[in-house]
Amino acid sequence: MAAVLTGLRRSALRDAVGEDLYDDLGSLYGELNIVLDEYARPTADEIGSIAEQFRRRTTQLIKAVPHLIRPYPDDEIRRLIDLRSERPAAEHAYRHALRFAMAIVELLDLMGDDAP
Repeated sequence: MAAVLTGLRRSALRDAVGEDLYDDLGSLYGELNIVLDEYARPTADEIGSIAEQFRRRTTQLIKAVPHLIRPYPDDEIRRLIDLRSERPAAEHAYRHALRFAMAIVELLDLMGDDAP
């Protein structure tokens, strides 16, 4: 029964936020790995590109949250919105991308098994 309910929830989520979220999240996991991997040493160009992708995908994640997480995670969403609006100087870009990645992972953890 749990598998059926999970499938129904995922189907409702896809209807609510679209297939693009699922497609984009496959790439998101790769980008998170580039930033969070123990041996990661992304270049300045990679960091800028990844931060921009995080900004775009954060909007999609925020749309999915009401369908997957209860109660609504106000603090986590506020943190993502704040990070999305920041445009750090080059010398702070990696630390910003690291904080951004951790905030995204925190939200995905809250989604648990329902995460896309």
